[in-house]
Amino acid sequence: MARPEAKKKSNAIWNFFSSVRLTILLLIILAIVSILGTLIPQQEEAMDFARGLSPALFRLFNSLDLFDMYHSLWFRLLICLLASNLVICSIDRFSRTWRIFRVLPRPDRSKPFEGLPAERSFLAQADLKDVSGKLARSLMGRHYKTYDKGDASRYYLCGEKGKYSLFGANYPGRGHGRLFFWI
Repeated sequence: MARPEAKKKSNAIWNFFSSVRLTILLLIILAIVSILGTLIPQQEEAMDFARGLSPALFRLFNSLDLFDMYHSLWFRLLICLLASNLVICSIDRFSRTWRIFRVLPRPDRSKPFEGLPAERSFLAQADLKDVSGKLARSLMGRHYKTYDKGDASRYYLCGEKGKYSLFGANYPGRGHGRLFFWI
């Protein structure tokens, strides 16, 4: 859903820091800078390396703090920018994640098979209690937390795992699994 234009303009700084593209850009820059920091000797070992440089190149490296770049102001600002970006991205996505987290799985939904493709269903011809017990044990063996509800003619089983992974760095819904079975 598109945001209103006025909201985009008023929160330009927030929108800038909550961008996943900014995160990727900062990580790429940090990777390149870290490679430079590995190739250019740092602190005490830098003196031997600096003697082999031309005076102009030495002044450039020294002015950019490339001989002690991990303690330089610009490197610390880059790390702070990444940290701010990650915190703001997390805050920006928290409300949606919390709504998904709080939803309790309901094994007895109405119209459970509406729009279900044929390859996502199976048929088992056995006793209702045997099939439901085997299925619940299979899900628990795969670390699913199961919720069930049943009567004499129908049995509803829901398996859920990875609920706390919603609060990770991924998008809401990824890494989180819910399975529903109606027997």
